[in-house]
Amino acid sequence: MLFRSNGPPGATGYTWTSSNGFTSNVKDITIPVTQPSQSGTYTLNVSLGPCVTSASTTIDILTPIEFTLRPFDRTVCSGDTVYLDIAASGGSQNYAYTWSPAVYIGNPIGPQKVAIPLSSVNYNVMAFDIACPGYTISHSFDVKVNQPPKPKFSIDKAYGCQPHCMFLNSKTGKEAAIVMYDFGGIRKIQQDSFQYCLDEPGVFALKIATTGTNGCSGVFDFPASIEVYPNPGSSITWTPEKPTTTDIVEFKPVHSVNPVIRNAWTFTGGSPTVLDTTYDYSVGFDTTNYMYPTRNYNLPGRYQVILVSENENGCRDTVVDYVEVIDDFRVYIPNSFTPNGDQINDMFKVTGSAIKSEGFLMEIFDRNGNRIYMTRDLEWGWNGLVAGNPMEEGTYIYKIKLVGMNGVGRREYTGHVLLMK
Repeated sequence: MLFRSNGPPGATGYTWTSSNGFTSNVKDITIPVTQPSQSGTYTLNVSLGPCVTSASTTIDILTPIEFTLRPFDRTVCSGDTVYLDIAASGGSQNYAYTWSPAVYIGNPIGPQKVAIPLSSVNYNVMAFDIACPGYTISHSFDVKVNQPPKPKFSIDKAYGCQPHCMFLNSKTGKEAAIVMYDFGGIRKIQQDSFQYCLDEPGVFALKIATTGTNGCSGVFDFPASIEVYPNPGSSITWTPEKPTTTDIVEFKPVHSVNPVIRNAWTFTGGSPTVLDTTYDYSVGFDTTNYMYPTRNYNLPGRYQVILVSENENGCRDTVVDYVEVIDDFRVYIPNSFTPNGDQINDMFKVTGSAIKSEGFLMEIFDRNGNRIYMTRDLEWGWNGLVAGNPMEEGTYIYKIKLVGMNGVGRREYTGHVLLMK
């Protein structure tokens, strides 16, 4: 910096002195390059004949400013918080700072900044002494911002029936060290490139969290909701609850989710009470779309029933159940009878239901084991006579053989009957 001071013209003598030891006898003094050591009070004594006048001026030459703290180049992840500080010394100790560009830092003025950069930036900071605003210093540095791996995958169908299965692949390649799929709640899976099924109905918002090999993490929203439609939730009931070989069994579908637009039944065994002419019954089982089909089962056993139901969303479920059919084979054998001609309990006779007339045999023995009566007629019994003669009161032994109506359930009974008069 150039310093110049001029004395008044017309004097006969000029003497310059200063507190830093400077002296000169010229009218005008010039210091071409000022240094802080040249600061001080400068006094000029001017002579005009015997008269002497003087004047003084103080010069304060500031030291240059310089940075004592500068931000350094750094690498961060997108969204990280970065603290930036700069400081200077020298001069008047009163500084101003300007940051450029002002992206991610808010106000571009001041020595301290908090930045949350989303992309890489080259910052330049300028500092100047407010007492000497024309003199500036600057510093540049880079903030390199690494990005987390961004998923690039799509889902073929963002909706479907339960369970809705999809193939999940973030397509981040070797960029990602960890991939987490979050469907909400406990449905969080740390895996990639795999098949996953949502087994409950509902609407799911998918988030994908990734951590890259560069150490940067991010969370990304899948752009569409994933909707899983419920299945009908079917079950089968029938009446009567414990059917026999003589019952007509009516089947009913039960659904936890309605409406259901179609029910398809498949039966093995038995026969329909009403034929569905659209199906072929010669293959050993039959199918019908009737809502409440009815069937006969002539033989006891365990029979399979299959129900396929479909709702308005096209979702189906299949239920397999088994109906247990028992033989309606009931037998009643009295323990006494009174053959006295009053038309009340005059005959010892077997009664019941689902008893086949063929294969019936009833034998009566006296107390000595002699057979005294025998019949194969289910509709007949013993009237207490033997060869036309009434037998005495007392206990007699019977043996009875029966066959069920369907040729099954052969049974034999042995017991005692009391003849009373």
